[in-house]
Amino acid sequence: MHPVCSLPSADRNTAERTRRDCFIKNNPDLHTQFLTEICSMLFGARGKSMDMRCSMIAGLSFLLVLSSCSQSYRDREIKKDLTVKAKEAPEFAGVSYRVDNGTVTLMGTCPTREGRSKVQSATGSIAGVQQVRNEVMVAPLLLTEDYQTKISADSLLAAAPKAWVTVQDGIIVLHGTLEAEEKIRFLEGMTKLGLSGVDDRTAAQAAP
Repeated sequence: MHPVCSLPSADRNTAERTRRDCFIKNNPDLHTQFLTEICSMLFGARGKSMDMRCSMIAGLSFLLVLSSCSQSYRDREIKKDLTVKAKEAPEFAGVSYRVDNGTVTLMGTCPTREGRSKVQSATGSIAGVQQVRNEVMVAPLLLTEDYQTKISADSLLAAAPKAWVTVQDGIIVLHGTLEAEEKIRFLEGMTKLGLSGVDDRTAAQAAP
């Protein structure tokens, strides 16, 4: 009978705390270095004891979890930075955006080609952005009360990388994917601002 791979209770608790805290969030390349070292050890593990191979496998699995956690954190930070930048740049007035694995997708309209290019350049300059997909159309844009509504809604979604809103003629539509708790906070925030009647078209997203 083969021995069962396991980690001591204290080690499991430490691993769980570390996973939640995402300690590599400020060192995005750290997990890559460790992953490479563990893979080298794992594939050269012939003759190693079962306990050592179990530890290697556990470490590899743990780092894969941390990798996912780190990317989720970076996407949130990108969305926050982009939301701040969008408030300051008039070119973003008709633009919506979402972030997924470091890729930012820009949607909506800009009144000029120059404005469209500025939006793309500003987005690409944000730390952590790996790619920008510019789907913005060049079309006339009239600033109405919808603009202020969109700014308020975007602020409430600053930490939700895969969700965005569109506002037209006072109709607020929520798109993308959103965790249940995030959606509740968003709707409550909109209600406090006196903005209700949101058309929710989001898909459910599992909590990390």
